[in-house]
Amino acid sequence: MRGYYFRGGDKNICDAIEESYVKIGEIDRKLKAFDDELEKSAACVGENYYEICVASLRQSIAAHKLVCDAKGRILFLSKECNSDGCVATVDVTFPSSPLYLLYNPELVRGMMRPIFDFARMPVWKYDFSPHDAGMYPYVTGQLYAAQNGDEKYNKDIYVDFAQKEVLPFYYLMGAETNVYTDERQMQVEESANMLILCYACFVADGDFKFVDEISICSKSGAIIFARADPSTVVSFAPTTSRVTLSED
Repeated sequence: MRGYYFRGGDKNICDAIEESYVKIGEIDRKLKAFDDELEKSAACVGENYYEICVASLRQSIAAHKLVCDAKGRILFLSKECNSDGCVATVDVTFPSSPLYLLYNPELVRGMMRPIFDFARMPVWKYDFSPHDAGMYPYVTGQLYAAQNGDEKYNKDIYVDFAQKEVLPFYYLMGAETNVYTDERQMQVEESANMLILCYACFVADGDFKFVDEISICSKSGAIIFARADPSTVVSFAPTTSRVTLSED
């Protein structure tokens, strides 16, 4: 998948450098306006809160890759700094979401799409949310709780945890492959995180189309995402400017 800037296939890194040079004045003005608003908003919290916001904002954004998938949808893929280096980890998405709910809820939807997509695959036999969508930068299906190479009958489909350079394409495997162990799953945490995030996106911008896009039922018939009633949200008044994804 191409980076968001390169999604059309007609731009390369030389175009990015040239555009940054030509538009430097415009870019600086937008950055200063954003920085001024951030500093003003942070001032009411405490003297050093602005510095914390600047550092954490940069760290959070730098931990993600913005791309478009084959359907033209936004994917905002996070990378765990530790653990298995998983991509699109739900319990990383959840604590980082307030920043993106504030400025652009579509980025939160972009974090969730890989999880919902993988949950639809036959290999995912569970009635709860996956933990992740692979190991960065390979979005090949949940890595966490995958069986190791000691499995006697299906050794070719399991990852060798000592040699992680090449990962199995878990999302292509069938329900009969028994890829995952139940012992390390996070049924309650990740499912609750996904439900809250979906509803938070709706509260943030009132767009309910995403809920229709991802509403699915589990293979056993239990609903793992229940459609919320939009009438329960009676008012929401955003107090900050939105950051939009431009065509450039």
